Amino acid sequence: MTILKTATLGAALMIAGCTSEGARIQDRDSARCDDIWTINSITVLPDMETQAQRYYEAAWLPARVRAKAEGVVKDFRLMSSDKPNQPDIQLITIYEDDQQWNASEEAFQAIFKDLGLPRPLLIDGLERSQIIADTVGADDYRFVRSVSGPCS
Repeated sequence: MTILKTATLGAALMIAGCTSEGARIQDRDSARCDDIWTINSITVLPDMETQAQRYYEAAWLPARVRAKAEGVVKDFRLMSSDKPNQPDIQLITIYEDDQQWNASEEAFQAIFKDLGLPRPLLIDGLERSQIIADTVGADDYRFVRSVSGPCS
């Protein structure tokens, strides 16, 4: 299932004009491409779709809104799907370039601290592990570079 989800995501990104991490690393020193995207794919436990959406709207979304306002990220998307064999939720953060991406971790730490989100964040008394079944995220997210034309 995870392999299928990853393959589906990879195919969608290639169709959208994005390169995979392998191609991005190859181009890193020799070329400059456009945006950098990080994509976290989340599978939600059965009957927990509403709680999962609320969880990300309460934690992930406010941090991205602040980050965009402060120039920490270029843009972001919180996407959901009810299609079979697709991640239930995809969290996409878009960075202008390597410099913005490299500086983002420290900036996000400050934003999370400033927002004062409770840890652990509870939705209807449930922790994240009681809502989310499978996450490609944190140390295992997709890292792609958007390409609008040849890298130069």
